Amino acid sequence: STIPRGYQFALYRIDAFSADGTAAKPAVFRNYVANPAGRILNVARTTFFNNMNIQRRIPFVYSEKTDIQFQLSSITGSHEMGVFGEGVLHEMDQQDHLNNLEQGF
Repeated sequence: STIPRGYQFALYRIDAFSADGTAAKPAVFRNYVANPAGRILNVARTTFFNNMNIQRRIPFVYSEKTDIQFQLSSITGSHEMGVFGEGVLHEMDQQDHLNNLEQGF
């Protein structure tokens, strides 16, 4: 997902799940980020079995126009996986261009 212009996203939590019923094979999580200038960063990468839970005491803030992808892969073979992030999308201060405020609506 890409953070809209004039907003920031404060990431609080990431959960990932991996269902491998045949053998204990780890899954790989990667947090892929592309900033507005086109720079690509892998800000987090880890392996896990069954469930991964990351809770931040201080949220990680992504700026406007940043593309965030939570990616999962299997070490070997294939199995069902899912991932989600939880946070708050909020309007940055001094954003007169939002909601047609410049046109006086």
